[in-house]
Amino acid sequence: ALARRGIDGGRTLASALLEDARLAVLPAMAFGLPAEHLGMRIAAVDFDGARALAEFDETNDHLALFPELVAGCDALERFLNGDTP
Repeated sequence: ALARRGIDGGRTLASALLEDARLAVLPAMAFGLPAEHLGMRIAAVDFDGARALAEFDETNDHLALFPELVAGCDALERFLNGDTP
């Protein structure tokens, strides 16, 4: 499915994720893997860490503490399912 979208390696995957899903990732080639490897590194840092630490044990809705992370995961899922513009 990715090849039909012109994705043939980590660099094109990272570019497509940024353009189509608004997700910034580092392709695996940045860490010494071959350019055609489709692995990537994702960092999740867009959340209120102090709030998460203070409220984590008090809530059953842990995902509510990380709304941007949840949105990013949802965007990645839509991208992989081909549901992006």
